[in-house]
Amino acid sequence: MATPKPPVITVPGDFPDIIQFSCAVYYCSEEEGKVVVEVTRLGDDDNECSADFETWDISAMAGVKYVHAEGSVEFKKGEMHKAITIQLIENDAFEATLEFGMSLKRPTNAILGHYLHSCKIVVADDDTFPTNRHSQLLQEDRAAEVPHWVLMREYFRMSTKDKKVRKAAMMNMITDQVRNMAVVWQVLLSRYLIDQALAKDPQPFFTDSIMPESKADRVYITISLGFVPHACMLVLNRLKANRRIQGMVVNQLQGNLLRKFLNYNEASRDSVSTSDLTMAITRDVPELVENGFMSIFKLIENLGLVLVLATMAVLQSSVRFLGLTCVLFFGIPIAMV
Repeated sequence: MATPKPPVITVPGDFPDIIQFSCAVYYCSEEEGKVVVEVTRLGDDDNECSADFETWDISAMAGVKYVHAEGSVEFKKGEMHKAITIQLIENDAFEATLEFGMSLKRPTNAILGHYLHSCKIVVADDDTFPTNRHSQLLQEDRAAEVPHWVLMREYFRMSTKDKKVRKAAMMNMITDQVRNMAVVWQVLLSRYLIDQALAKDPQPFFTDSIMPESKADRVYITISLGFVPHACMLVLNRLKANRRIQGMVVNQLQGNLLRKFLNYNEASRDSVSTSDLTMAITRDVPELVENGFMSIFKLIENLGLVLVLATMAVLQSSVRFLGLTCVLFFGIPIAMV
């Protein structure tokens, strides 16, 4: 977002007061909970003047990292400094050092500083990757003591805190379950084709009233219906690809790592190997997302398919063999794992 330019205001007098921020950049930590921005008046203090202020997003978003603020700062006679307090929002998500801006506008009985009519607030993140759930162990380099599945769950939570990623993840999971329904559709059509359309003595079926009497026509209709899920999945898979959830998660983590590094002090940057940072961003991050984050969707899809097929198997089994059906259906996959 471009830095707002101060409006040209005509003020009576040869030497009007100047209202501006005391510096161009303010630094704070997320754990502080707030940041105090100082506004200064330059000139005589024998009159009253004011200006409006408003925050605006850069990389930090209002409602996520800080509380949006706008209002008016008023200088009475004898006042030269005013403080504006901006509340920060603390969360346990691993994020880079982010920033937002604040600008002054619409001065009254004064003009705005040419360079300091706007400022930036840099918020340093104090959270541990992926979340603070096991921050002490992770900071002490004891990550091996944390169960792998717990770290994977926390990483998934961290990634889905982003609204766009969370929405795309929900849509992808729905698409995957529709694919499971397509498998069930094909199973049901195959059963109907064998047991009803091609059978010499077909049993009564609920579709008899709407299907033609000719066996050939029933076969043609059944085969035609088999193409319906393929057409639906073609559209859904195209929409799934356009959501680019894998690219969003990769960009999110790569950006956080790079901004973290750039906001280190000189001594900290010298202690980090540039080649290690490059390999982490270009190789390790895409590998983590592909083999970690994206694999969760495949797992959920397969679990959904198991539940659907298990339900069908149970419904088609007699009460006498119900227990055996459950043992075979669930026991074999568990034994393979």
